[in-house]
Amino acid sequence: MIRKASRLDRATRRRLVDLHRLLSLDPVAGDLEPDLSSWGLLDPASPEVEELCLLTDRLYDLLVEIGELDDEQEAMALSWRAGAV
Repeated sequence: MIRKASRLDRATRRRLVDLHRLLSLDPVAGDLEPDLSSWGLLDPASPEVEELCLLTDRLYDLLVEIGELDDEQEAMALSWRAGAV
């Protein structure tokens, strides 16, 4: 679904941002505010945690890329409207 989408709607983007914040252990996760006390059992040196960190970083990169593409599309739409007026 997301892999083939040419654009993300606002709700999907918000859910992806929330997922990134959760995976990043961001303490200000909006409505999520999970109980992270059990996450203290994770071994930061484990290969699973390392992989999770790499995937979280990649998700961040993708969210930035999506934002840049959306900005470009909006700029093109605004320039088209200005030329049509």
